[in-house]
Amino acid sequence: AVEGLSRALQAEGRPIDAFDAVARAFEVLANGDGIHPTPIYDLLVRAEALVAAAAGKPGASRVDLRRLAPLIANARANLARRRLDADGNGGVLLHKMGQVLLTCANLEENAGQEAAAWDLRTRALDLLRRSLELMEAATEAGEADLSELCAIAGLQAGLAEARLSPDDE
Repeated sequence: AVEGLSRALQAEGRPIDAFDAVARAFEVLANGDGIHPTPIYDLLVRAEALVAAAAGKPGASRVDLRRLAPLIANARANLARRRLDADGNGGVLLHKMGQVLLTCANLEENAGQEAAAWDLRTRALDLLRRSLELMEAATEAGEADLSELCAIAGLQAGLAEARLSPDDE
């Protein structure tokens, strides 16, 4: 129901309220028994789009991807308990989660929160590495051609590693 509300609010051109509903829907899915990778992925994509749509609008500070960071950890643990993070589909979702956490890390860094940025970037790197393993295996098995996503995940993981390197300080 909350996800439907978020779509309606988005269609009405109310990205800030729509983001609030997306965050609530994500929380419900991340912690629920009926978790599945596809709706989680879709909500993350919509959250990113709503951040862009809200930019510059009054109240846009409420539209903050960092609100989803703790929920991403919950979703990952929930997916792992159900072994839904062990194939190419799970790899695609873990990649998206890693991308969102990288964005969150950059936001924290821009806000002067170095420790929080480090933590988020470390979590993102873990997700990106695992996603790369899963997507490469799915590609090699002929399940799907995820080679483009593998290349992107590899680049993003390399960037995260470089940013976490002590030489970067």
